Amino acid sequence: TIISTNVTDWTVGNVIIQSYAKLRVATNAQIAICGNLTNDSTATFTADGLSTVSLVGTTTGTIYGARSFYNLSIGDPGLKPLFFQAGRTQLVAKALSISNAYLRSTQDGSSWFLKLDTVSGTQPTIQYVDVRNSDASPGATISARDSTNAGQNVNWTFFTPGQTNVWLGTVNSDWQNTNNWSLARLPASEDVIRISSGGTTPKLNPSSTLFALLIDSGATLDLNGKDLTVTTNAVISGTLKGTASETVTFLRDVDFSGGDMTPASSTVVLAGSLPQTVTLDGTETFSTLKVQATNVTFNGGFSAARLTCSTPGAALTFKAGSLYTVNWLDLIGTTASRLVLRSTVSDTSWRLKVTDVAHVVAVDVARSDADETGGLTIQPVASVDSSNNLNWDFGSSWRLWTGASSTNFADAANWNPSDGTIDTSSRLYVQSTNGMNTPVLSGALTVADLVVGGGGTAGVTLNAALTVTNCLRVLTNGVLTHSANSGATEQYKINLTVQGSLFVDGAIDATAKGWAPGTYYGPGASGLGTFGACHGGAARNDNSYGSLNNTYGSITNPVSLGSAGYWSGNAQAGGGAVLLRVNGQAVVSGAVRADGKYYTAFGGGSGGSVNLIAGTLSGGGTISANASQGIDGHGGGGGRIA
Repeated sequence: TIISTNVTDWTVGNVIIQSYAKLRVATNAQIAICGNLTNDSTATFTADGLSTVSLVGTTTGTIYGARSFYNLSIGDPGLKPLFFQAGRTQLVAKALSISNAYLRSTQDGSSWFLKLDTVSGTQPTIQYVDVRNSDASPGATISARDSTNAGQNVNWTFFTPGQTNVWLGTVNSDWQNTNNWSLARLPASEDVIRISSGGTTPKLNPSSTLFALLIDSGATLDLNGKDLTVTTNAVISGTLKGTASETVTFLRDVDFSGGDMTPASSTVVLAGSLPQTVTLDGTETFSTLKVQATNVTFNGGFSAARLTCSTPGAALTFKAGSLYTVNWLDLIGTTASRLVLRSTVSDTSWRLKVTDVAHVVAVDVARSDADETGGLTIQPVASVDSSNNLNWDFGSSWRLWTGASSTNFADAANWNPSDGTIDTSSRLYVQSTNGMNTPVLSGALTVADLVVGGGGTAGVTLNAALTVTNCLRVLTNGVLTHSANSGATEQYKINLTVQGSLFVDGAIDATAKGWAPGTYYGPGASGLGTFGACHGGAARNDNSYGSLNNTYGSITNPVSLGSAGYWSGNAQAGGGAVLLRVNGQAVVSGAVRADGKYYTAFGGGSGGSVNLIAGTLSGGGTISANASQGIDGHGGGGGRIA
């Protein structure tokens, strides 16, 4: 019998397996057993990966035989009495959760064994348990909160919330070695964790959530590539050491004064639901500092490779007179809920130095002195100058897309303010197109600045050449595309020139915008049978590479659309074309795509073209011209990128 995800009645009483029978809980499936679980020596019980077995109800249950579980949950809002066969081992491969349970051996004084996997397993959640005769020595130590040790338990620890567990490091750097801890047990999520100096440096493992964190002066906590969350206050008088791209999340106040952060490529997240204060002494350095909270006060200066906040309406307060040095600044509000930037003292400025990039959209700022040697002039979009800001250029007003009249990108009636014309002096902001006309550019146009995204989904369709003389920013949720092509001509392509800098956090996306199935499929289509289409690469046709189709287009200067696959049922469109000329830097942190339509079917379309020339190219995003996947050997060929 197989319990699959399609089974609806998965809560049962007793489960008895006998006479060579088999019971299997399939992947992602679950079963809740209120009574006994037993099988004879000829029968088998199997719990697949990602499955969950729950032992529930207030009826006394008995587990006979050895078992292997993936996720095991024991307990009930009422007390669950449960007996395990003496001398047998219960293996839990992933997650163990026990609450409100009375656990005993079938033979008092004889142990039943519990093995929690120390490699793939997660931190168990054990609370309100009365346990006896349980030997957990085959696996990880089990920590039980607010529970009763009824005797003869091995490798169990019992604790109450709020205890201070001190890292002594008397043995080695292994976070999982109980002999390194003052309470002779592993940290629990309700513990105050103190890292003392004098012993070895602890290496965090696995990723953990701590109640509170104290790092003594001279002590170091090595994050060891693992993520850390601190739910209440943290005091870092020593060193918090990043080694990779860890994420450290603070949900309450954190004090770095007297201590420091070795950043590596880590991200520090401030995500408290209550106002947070970050105390610093000006020497701290962060890689990425991300503000997700709505109210944060920085009580001291810092340096950061990147400072980012996109929480609508968030209030960020900076200590008067302190210097904040940031390589890359991302402050993205909305016109309805601007970020508010203030000084701790109303008549004294806070100092800001941005060295590389300043993305500042929809902020309300006061008393910010950005006039530091080597610092950029900050040119915020759709923002409010609340006085006494130095080296901030609020400049000419920005126009916000409303789509009040039509989809015409070049019509001033669709922007706010709506007077005059859209021309070379225009600074345009498409914050969101949700619930309104989506802008379409149908004739060649030159503007000064363009920002797309940052609010809800924001799309701009570029069916004609666009030149941006200063800066183009495609923020998160922003998309530039062109219309789908039809017929025998290459009618639509993204043809974009940026004389300053291009930043892509969202996407420039021409997926499935190339030649489409119809009267003309493109030069890479076969026109016969159920075949994929070629472009830069050969298609896959009838399980052989496309002898019927020709590759086409330029290798060094690709401009062609991708071709459609051929199938009378549901052939797939090819990718479009993205032609980018950037005089300054092009930073692609999001995606630039000219892929064929992603669909598993016969007749896969080929990838289109991405043609990018830039002064410099950087970022950790993706540039692709992939083909449609296809099935049964009928995928398309890849496009071209240069």
